[in-house]
Amino acid sequence: MNIKRFTFAFAAASFFGLAPGFSATVPPLQSSGPVTLQQCYQRALQVSETLAISEENIRQIEAQYRQGISSVLPSIRWIKTQEFQDTPNDQINSSGSVQGTLLRSPLPQSYFELQQPLFHGLRDINAVKGYKTARVSSEKNRDQARLNLLGDVAQVFYTSLDLQQELDLYRREHDITEDRLKQLQHWVDLGRSRASEVLSTQVDLVSLEAQMEQTRAALQTARFTLEFLTEIPPEISLIDNRPNPVLTSLDQLLLQSSNRPDLQALEQDRLTAEYRLKYAKGDYWPTLDFTGKWYTERVGFQQDDRWDALFTLQVPLFQGGYTKAEVELARSQVIVAELSKARLQRQIQHDMKNAYQTLDQSIRQADLYEKAASLARENYAAQQKEYKLGLITNLEVLQVLKTLEDLEIQHIRTRATAKINDITLHITSGEGL
Repeated sequence: MNIKRFTFAFAAASFFGLAPGFSATVPPLQSSGPVTLQQCYQRALQVSETLAISEENIRQIEAQYRQGISSVLPSIRWIKTQEFQDTPNDQINSSGSVQGTLLRSPLPQSYFELQQPLFHGLRDINAVKGYKTARVSSEKNRDQARLNLLGDVAQVFYTSLDLQQELDLYRREHDITEDRLKQLQHWVDLGRSRASEVLSTQVDLVSLEAQMEQTRAALQTARFTLEFLTEIPPEISLIDNRPNPVLTSLDQLLLQSSNRPDLQALEQDRLTAEYRLKYAKGDYWPTLDFTGKWYTERVGFQQDDRWDALFTLQVPLFQGGYTKAEVELARSQVIVAELSKARLQRQIQHDMKNAYQTLDQSIRQADLYEKAASLARENYAAQQKEYKLGLITNLEVLQVLKTLEDLEIQHIRTRATAKINDITLHITSGEGL
């Protein structure tokens, strides 16, 4: 088994920010029995720090959205001021006159202030809409991260399961070879077999032990990687409850892929860029604001005036080309967003066709190896009978056993590969488990 098959998954686990230190918030595994791929995936979702960070990013955008909403709503506040100034008493003729009021010290004032933006070129409304689309984009990116995590978990899960099955197969063959070696040694003592047959069998036995050690080491690494992803201990066994993959319509999968989360995220990014463009264009429009005050404390000649209202109209005439540059930048961002979405759409079409073809080939290959292994088992049974009748040598039986072993291992590997490719196809289509 090539250890590179799960090295990528280990590296991808690092990308997803998984670490044992995050386990403090993860509930313990409920069952100590065999775990399925679905259970492993659910554990990985709980362990992933990146997914937790994605949730916090969504909350941050929600807070920004509420900030944007506040900019179009009125603001009300109570203001209390107390002004002190150095004014000679001989300059104050009357506390009720204009001059007396302005030169008074201290000069108290208390009022409620209402501020309401009336028109800002629809900038605030477009900003709020942009926050909403940005929030949806973050949610879709989080969903895509979940799908990507599923691919990593499935890769390590089926690699571990494959290696475990290979190790069990090696153990069975090791037991068979040991029994044959004992029988051969007995027949050598009786003069019915040659010493070279014993040596050949011993070579095969040691070779099997070496393969077992190599497989055991690879299995240990794979289970450590799975533990890194899911915090499921290596001593807990795995069980596959998913049926063998069956090809569905490529056209249906291509149609379904249009709903992929990352593609929907780019669509929301495009809408956000359009709202940003509209926001930038709002600087060309005049602005109108209202400020109203209700006074609870006033002194001097204005002490009987309880309220005032101020309307402020600002008309932009020239800003050194700043607004034009902002609009051009926002328009370029819209174009980039559109091109990014179009590129991803083409990439998805390409990936879907490749994944579909790869799954088709792996299913065919697994079926052929299954058929070949079945025939090899029948051949081995027939060879054993012929060996007992003295029609063939022990070396011929061992060669048939070796062929059977190779075919069964290839069947195990291709079946695991087919299931990984099946999940990859579903991930590519945006479906998942």
